[in-house]
Amino acid sequence: MSNLINEGALKRVISLAKEPLFRSSFLSFLGLISRALVQFLYFIVVSKSLGVEQYGVLSAGLSACLLLFPLSGWGVSNILSKRISQTAAVNGVVPFLVLRLLATSIPLFALVLGYFALLGSDLKIIEILLLLLSELVFLAIMQNVNVILMASKKPALAAASVNVIPIIRLVLVSLLWAMELINLFNVISVNFIGSILGFLCGFGMLYQCFGGLAFQVSKREVGSPFLGGSYAVGNWIGKSYQELDKLLIYALIGAGALGNYMIAFRLVSVFTLPVTALMSAALPAFHEVQSTNAWWRSVKRVALVVILYSLLASLVSIVAVTFVIDHFFEQYRSAGSYVFLMAIWLLFYGARQLGGVAMVTIGRERTRMSIEVIGALLLLALGGMLVGAYGGLGVALALVLSEFSVAVFLWLYLFGVARKKVHTSGESA
Repeated sequence: MSNLINEGALKRVISLAKEPLFRSSFLSFLGLISRALVQFLYFIVVSKSLGVEQYGVLSAGLSACLLLFPLSGWGVSNILSKRISQTAAVNGVVPFLVLRLLATSIPLFALVLGYFALLGSDLKIIEILLLLLSELVFLAIMQNVNVILMASKKPALAAASVNVIPIIRLVLVSLLWAMELINLFNVISVNFIGSILGFLCGFGMLYQCFGGLAFQVSKREVGSPFLGGSYAVGNWIGKSYQELDKLLIYALIGAGALGNYMIAFRLVSVFTLPVTALMSAALPAFHEVQSTNAWWRSVKRVALVVILYSLLASLVSIVAVTFVIDHFFEQYRSAGSYVFLMAIWLLFYGARQLGGVAMVTIGRERTRMSIEVIGALLLLALGGMLVGAYGGLGVALALVLSEFSVAVFLWLYLFGVARKKVHTSGESA
């Protein structure tokens, strides 16, 4: 009997693996894992060369940019994914993308500059501006190149696209290290140069695939500045968990504590890459079946994979990350104290990500946003209360509790939708 059960389970896994969604996810995962390796090498060079304090200052600048990254383009990734997956139309995607990103960059730049002006950051204005351009404009363009290629069913090229900027940055920072020129300003400068070269390569990929069609201007699309706002705000709130905790530590404890916290977080977050790959493939796939009963079946199949992976990744990350810190980051020994809580966070990360993506594809952006606003406020409140007694560990615990709470409420809502079989009546934008 056990053999029959095992054979049945194996056949089910094999049948899932043959589906286009999981094939695309696997290729996306290969791209992300190769990017993670490149970023790990970059991570070692920069963190060891800058030291705890300077690396903490750099991390604060990047976290401020990444906190606002989901607002860059005002939901353009969801618009492109939905449009291309449902109509296969790529005409005008490049000017639409560029204009949306440029239009949203000015207020985002002002927010980040204002934040550091109030906080009294160690970053110079020119360094902040270079980070903003690198992360919120050029890197954002390249991320959307990946979205366009994935929605156009070109997963292999999409997987390659995520490696372009990290590889260029690694080459440039390695040259700095070889010439003994690494300092905070030079690292930020080569990040900026790498981002420019990378986004040019991304446009080259789109031209190679679609020719001039992708570069045509569509007045109708450009004239819709508020399209995608619900998705953008919801996505921003959903992803703010990964940056709010860091800014909280920087503001309340300091750059040194943030440097150690970031080492643990970045290493554990490597284990989120398969989930990220699966979500990038699931978004257009869910869009295709959003008005049919196949939507809930697809969500359940993906959820099974996410649950099994999260359990395994949480256990493995404790051993693997502790080993890496002990052997590669001797000056960041304090980072080891965060690993266990980060591994627990990993348990709930996939469930929250999938819940958010599923709600977006059936038009529940506002409901998702409301749930995640509560989660973000919970993180700030708990982090602020616990940091005094437990330092950075208190903020890490607040991250775990807020992640768990949001995942639970998202899935309670989704189960309610599934029971009522309401898959087509989206909320008003």
